[in-house]
Amino acid sequence: MFLKFIFIMLLIPCLINAEDNPFLAKVLTDTKIKRGFCIIIGSTDGSHLKAFDSNKKFLVYAIAKEASKVQSMRREFSAKGLSGKTMIAYHDLKNLPFADGLANLVVVQDLESALSRGLTIVEVKRLLGPNGVAWFSSKGKWDVKRVSAKLESAGFKNIKSFKDGSLRIVGSSSIPEGTDEWTHHNYGPGGNKVSNDIKVDPPRRLSWIGGMPWQISDYKPKGMVIGKHRVFHVINESSIRKRYWPYLTARDAANGLTLWKKKVNYFNPLRMVIEGDILYMTYSKKRALVALDAETGKVLKTYKVYPQQILSKNGYLYYSEKTLSCMDPKTGAVKWVSKWGVTSKSFANAAIDGDKIVFWDLATKSIGSLNLESGKELWSKSIEGILDKYGKSGKSGELCSYNNGVMIIGGAGIHAFSANDGKHLWSSNYELIGTSSRRKAKSYKDGFFIDNLYWTLVGDLDPSKTGKYKYRGNRKFSWQGLDPLTGNVKKKYPYPRGIPAGASCYRDQATSRFLMGAYTDMFDVKTGKHYPRSVAVRASCAIGARMAYGRMYNCALYIPSSYLQGDMALVGGETPPDNSNRLEKGIDLKASVVGSSSEEDWPSFRHNASRNSQATTNIPIDLKPKWKKDLGGKLSPLTIAEGKVFVSKIDSQEVLALDAKNGNVVWKYHTGGRVVLPPTIEKGKCLFGSNDGWVYCLSSSTGKLIWRYRAAPASRMIVGHERVESPWPVKGAIALQNGNAYLSVGRHADMDGGASLISLNPATGKVLWTKKLDRGAATLTMPLLNKEVISVYSVRTRFALDGSKGKVALPKFSSESYLVQALDPSYIIGAKVIDRRTAIHPLFNVDLKAIISTNELAIVAGFPNSKNEELSITLKKSRSSFPFLDIPLVHPLEEKPLKGASLWLISKKDNKILKKIPLDSTPLFDGLAAARGNLYYVDKSGKITCFGK
Repeated sequence: MFLKFIFIMLLIPCLINAEDNPFLAKVLTDTKIKRGFCIIIGSTDGSHLKAFDSNKKFLVYAIAKEASKVQSMRREFSAKGLSGKTMIAYHDLKNLPFADGLANLVVVQDLESALSRGLTIVEVKRLLGPNGVAWFSSKGKWDVKRVSAKLESAGFKNIKSFKDGSLRIVGSSSIPEGTDEWTHHNYGPGGNKVSNDIKVDPPRRLSWIGGMPWQISDYKPKGMVIGKHRVFHVINESSIRKRYWPYLTARDAANGLTLWKKKVNYFNPLRMVIEGDILYMTYSKKRALVALDAETGKVLKTYKVYPQQILSKNGYLYYSEKTLSCMDPKTGAVKWVSKWGVTSKSFANAAIDGDKIVFWDLATKSIGSLNLESGKELWSKSIEGILDKYGKSGKSGELCSYNNGVMIIGGAGIHAFSANDGKHLWSSNYELIGTSSRRKAKSYKDGFFIDNLYWTLVGDLDPSKTGKYKYRGNRKFSWQGLDPLTGNVKKKYPYPRGIPAGASCYRDQATSRFLMGAYTDMFDVKTGKHYPRSVAVRASCAIGARMAYGRMYNCALYIPSSYLQGDMALVGGETPPDNSNRLEKGIDLKASVVGSSSEEDWPSFRHNASRNSQATTNIPIDLKPKWKKDLGGKLSPLTIAEGKVFVSKIDSQEVLALDAKNGNVVWKYHTGGRVVLPPTIEKGKCLFGSNDGWVYCLSSSTGKLIWRYRAAPASRMIVGHERVESPWPVKGAIALQNGNAYLSVGRHADMDGGASLISLNPATGKVLWTKKLDRGAATLTMPLLNKEVISVYSVRTRFALDGSKGKVALPKFSSESYLVQALDPSYIIGAKVIDRRTAIHPLFNVDLKAIISTNELAIVAGFPNSKNEELSITLKKSRSSFPFLDIPLVHPLEEKPLKGASLWLISKKDNKILKKIPLDSTPLFDGLAAARGNLYYVDKSGKITCFGK
């Protein structure tokens, strides 16, 4: 027994004590799963969930047996200290709401009971990602052979049974047939940017989404590789161009959960390769190649080489430093060294073709081939005269080889050579396909081999134009499949008119089924059929997307108001709408006590439905702290009404009401997803949206549910930013006017079936009307109202309050931007746009975090600008406000937090600073509110402070 105990502890280091948590010990020991997304079906024993939660490496979603007990269970689990990464909800077991392939582990306790309630083994298999594991247990006797046969018929592999006090069966899910990985910068060691994943379809739905929480624009990921069920990418995580925060992030490919993150320097995507459980790359100031444990990021080995490029095949690394060489990465021993040098000016100059490595030596303008096993030269040949006919190919370009014995050099033209002896086969030159601003985008640098043809995207010039204008106008684009041996055009697929081609900032890519050019338009390789791109997706600058495990992986940071932002996995297909049980009733409001309201309250996010942060109360100059409440964790901004302060603890998925007099907690309510903005309060009703896709209406006095409405069109769940949530979150604050409520739901108008604007009756939850949004990223917007118009997605999509659109001349709002990050007070600080290209508009002399306006004062929270320690604030009347963004001043992983925050009270009459209050913490973005003569302040550490006389 002692040896068995030692074995368990070695297997699960630092995670659990087997005697304290026998349930978790059994599951982890049986399955060998140490982290990831776990779905628990059956028992909702708090101690079991506590065990998983204390593990800290799992995101857990437990499915309750009874819907009526969910809220009480959530309260119980919260009291036991379970974090927001452990969730519980009720779902029909016949059709569980999760997207395909999300889970690393599915635990089914009492299998017989679960089967009797509609669960099927096939449904469990659908939930599992590549190499995911299912764990089944029984409370009584069962036929092991019969259950094992069911698992096998459902596609489970490696089925094992255990019996030591309880009967357990484990089955694992293999990598789906027809899927692939993307292990090198150019897909594989051959340099052919074509995934063999036949399961990838044109992107229409999110599988998971993560990434940076702040808005940036037009930032290039530096590299991305995918292998052994993990995604690795390097990107600058700064929010403005002047900062440089490059990080390497490792994620679970099934659900996007972050495995680890590491600061990066001296990075080149050609020096990044995933081989099994090891990631090879250069990243540190030491300028050396390292081997990293793919699961933990730990440095396993450092090599005394600093290559320009590395390739991996058959367990060996082939790298170009001063020469082309081969190394055994396990020992670091050099197997062979060639005489051929490699210059630093080369982009990609070596590729593996079968049993040989072919190269392009820019220094000597020669190509050649070496035996992969011995490094012996097979042949070499100068190609200087051939390249010079087509411009300066000798200085830049790319080599791409394929296993049919043809190697292609792309530069100023396409040049084909035999990989067997270097014989020149043919050359061709096409016009530049880029737009006038991107004329360096050349079709002949972006080709690839599919089905024995070399495909390239070709653009003709507009014959009616001259100069730079010939790249605009009525140009014709087409995919052309060339015979690799002759260069003759064998297939040609014209681009439809009006479809952008060649304007992208990343190179063309493909799968064995689809050609993918600019943006994400896809063309069937066999038929040429065009699949229009999703305008929600802009593939990453510089690297494009990656296709693996039946998904398209993207790391997009481009125009936040137009495209989905962050790291994401996308799949094809459509989610059918589900209109069953969308409205659920709770208590009768008449039985609830309604608090007294006041004109001086702050009942909605930024005070009102116009989001102008204009308070209706006066704030005294002589402010002093009246009370402080430490709730801990990440908080939302505040609303104050009916004698209470309302706030959301975002990551623990709780909405709280505090007594406005002393900060004591009056009630808590737990939802199935994050609530990112505070509730809207009116006449005893507390309304808010959640990332679980539901709109909630609670009694503002008691926190009991009056009704909730599923605004999401279906009960599908994905993993979003380390939590389980709906593809259609309700992120914006609810807007109320004339007795009706307005909200937006969805992430983008062209993803997962779209996004919508909904009007409903706040008393009953009944939907009055629904309008589909036809443009833009809905997660950046919320409904904004004036007396006659409701606006969504900035001011470009406007509706009359009855839901009609475009039938009348609708008045514009006074502000140009109504993003969630935008602020429209009567006065702003400064008036100058520093850098329009970043979509960030810094304000003079203060790094602004929160601002509100009263009749006499502008109240500001933030930091003195680092460029000017002497704060000089000038208030200016503004017809249209500047977008107000949450610009991170310090990276979240930085050890030293920024200090020196202050609260300023400024006279609107003469712009004088009337009072400065030093703050001992970082202000929360939008973390100011004012009500009934008091000022309320929220910081990033989870504290709320009430200032008053």
